[in-house]
Amino acid sequence: MLTPDEIAMRRKAIGSSDVPKILGLGPRRENGRPFRGPLDVWVTKDTASRPGMQLDENDEETDELPPPMIGHLLERTILDIYTRQTKIVVEPGRTVRHPTIPWAVATPDGLASQFSIGCECKVVGARMMHEWPRDSLPAGVEAQCRWAMGVTGRSRWDVAALIGGTDFRIYTLRREMDIERELIRQIEVFWQTYVEGDCEPPTDDPDELQRYLRYRYRNGGAESCLRDDSERTATTVRRLAEVKRQLATFECEEKTLENELCRAAGDHYGIEGPWGRFLWIPMEGRVRWRDVAETIAAGPPATEIVERFRGKPYRVPQLHLAKAKARPNRSRPVVANS
Repeated sequence: MLTPDEIAMRRKAIGSSDVPKILGLGPRRENGRPFRGPLDVWVTKDTASRPGMQLDENDEETDELPPPMIGHLLERTILDIYTRQTKIVVEPGRTVRHPTIPWAVATPDGLASQFSIGCECKVVGARMMHEWPRDSLPAGVEAQCRWAMGVTGRSRWDVAALIGGTDFRIYTLRREMDIERELIRQIEVFWQTYVEGDCEPPTDDPDELQRYLRYRYRNGGAESCLRDDSERTATTVRRLAEVKRQLATFECEEKTLENELCRAAGDHYGIEGPWGRFLWIPMEGRVRWRDVAETIAAGPPATEIVERFRGKPYRVPQLHLAKAKARPNRSRPVVANS
């Protein structure tokens, strides 16, 4: 875990874990929006008008992304497995600063004591496994590692990943200066424009904006309401009420229709027809991550602990509509002038 000095240091700089969020390369929800974005990073940094806020990374405990607390607790175990497989001894890293760029820092999970190698530990939940092919890293993880290589000067970075609780993999990246320079250039634009410029970065993600507003006004203790008789606010309230009514109706209808198709599928994998496919997908039971965290100190291997707290298997309905066939282009071809 970060020390108070490291937290203060990171409020005045960009760390490795900030990079994929700034670039929009982090893990995404089922709706396609990232878990964290540029505004989430900006609010944690000191600007001319306010100190950075320390966000609670565990305020969204989801099955798609195990809470960061779990990753921190499993780091030592993952590093031990990494050392057993590679014979490379690594020690937990501390926050370090780039030798020439004061606003660039990194907190490696591990640094080899005898080689120019750094190590990143990742705990990947069942619903994020699809983003981890065996031959390449997710773009956000690669960006995070390349940033750490640039800050520490290490020529190689290994990612030790525990996938789905049982599949342990090691990915290797070599330092590439062209990629590193471009990465620094893009992050420098963010730093100068929004942090040094003390300007709130724009976002079209309502979840990200809601998190920002929640943290910005989290200390509000007023007991009286703001009086607002404007027509603009009244229109917004009426529209919100109508949207909530529509959502409740649609959610009920969605469940009813899904249930009808699940009943029709029965024990089959799903249903298919000219309209596409409706799948009722078997899923592994969900892992009770909090129980894993509370048990991890007892000593059994991490994989045994994860399986002990995995729930019963379940199924998830999914609809895949058939793609519309392209219509023939009946317009006259364009002829280039000779």
